[in-house]
Amino acid sequence: MGLARVHWNGEFSSGEEEARNQEHVALEARRKVETVYILGPKDSPLLVDENLFWKGARPAEGDFSLKWAEQRLFSLGFQINVDDRKRSYTKQLKNGAGEFVIYADPRQKDDIRFSVFDAAVVRGKKAGLVLSSFKIRDSWKNDLPEKVAAGADAAARSSRR
Repeated sequence: MGLARVHWNGEFSSGEEEARNQEHVALEARRKVETVYILGPKDSPLLVDENLFWKGARPAEGDFSLKWAEQRLFSLGFQINVDDRKRSYTKQLKNGAGEFVIYADPRQKDDIRFSVFDAAVVRGKKAGLVLSSFKIRDSWKNDLPEKVAAGADAAARSSRR
């Protein structure tokens, strides 16, 4: 088995490494010209189709497009932050358990995903730690503000532990 592994690595590792390098260079070139999305206080910006696993990215036009998702977030009280080509969707939330920052990710088809962070540590060492995450489906129409608040309440419960 070891001999096969050594032979495989000797034969194919350089080609695989070259393919990874080319993919990395292509991603970096796209990040310089396309819109990127920030999904957390310490997260690196991602392209619209980057790190989406099985559903893929939202369409540019039509029903349930990225523009539609942005309008939904705005109606839910999210602030749309635009800095050149960088975009983020955030909402400050205060409740009995503390202050939280919710980051939204509208890039994926069929739902909008949310990550809740403790506002007190957004600039500290624990800034990148997600307290809770949840999603709302595009097909949902009823009680959306309450569902977002319930997701933040789940973060409050987990932060007390």
